[in-house]
Amino acid sequence: QHFTDMDFGNTMLTVAGNIRSGESVMKILEKDVDFVTVGRAGILHHDFPKRVIADESFEPIELPVSKEHLTQEGLSETFIKYMQRWQGFVEE
Repeated sequence: QHFTDMDFGNTMLTVAGNIRSGESVMKILEKDVDFVTVGRAGILHHDFPKRVIADESFEPIELPVSKEHLTQEGLSETFIKYMQRWQGFVEE
């Protein structure tokens, strides 16, 4: 809330971090934020923004996910291997 009260001129304001559902996106956008930056939700669903636009109540797949799911979402084998470092993200 503190940042949205400041005058940034032409600079756009974004919010990032722990944004994992359509509901979270909508709550943030209601706070006069220009756009939302997604990380893990975008990894889980390459088309996360489109899904949220189509359905504001969209919920991403639950963790952990399979390597096959991540491959289908366009992740490379190298990136999937990196993601395996994140405890509870990729199925064993």
